[in-house]
Amino acid sequence: MSSVADAWVAATLGAADELAVTALGYSGARTVADRQPSAPVGVLGAYLPLIGARAGAHVGIVAEPSVATALAEALLGCTPTEEDTADAMAEIVNIVGGGVKSRLVELDSTLKLGLPVLVEGRLRSFARQQTISVPIEMGELPVWIVILLSLEE
Repeated sequence: MSSVADAWVAATLGAADELAVTALGYSGARTVADRQPSAPVGVLGAYLPLIGARAGAHVGIVAEPSVATALAEALLGCTPTEEDTADAMAEIVNIVGGGVKSRLVELDSTLKLGLPVLVEGRLRSFARQQTISVPIEMGELPVWIVILLSLEE
């Protein structure tokens, strides 16, 4: 794996850990298995583009639908509706995206956050993208961090 990919993974894991503690009230986030080269299937989550002059990727936080509902409940402090869960997952990836941006300022100080998109099922990447999926636990909830890196021409 390239040093750029390693930087994106480290930044995203750090931001997810910070989110787990500060916004969700969990003990943190930890990696529970090796990185995978494809996105998980049958999940609900949100992806956020981070685009800069020297770097770009989509960062995603996805989980099984029942786990996404539990994450939304932790964030909102109440039992969420389906729409609340979608909004909460978008907010969760926004928070993580902000943390990634601040952690990667040395890689590319021009990174900007785009608008989150909700994905249900499976995200499929293009040939010019590298998919990195990292299974983690937030508290004790199984979640995946998914990063889609744009490959250089």
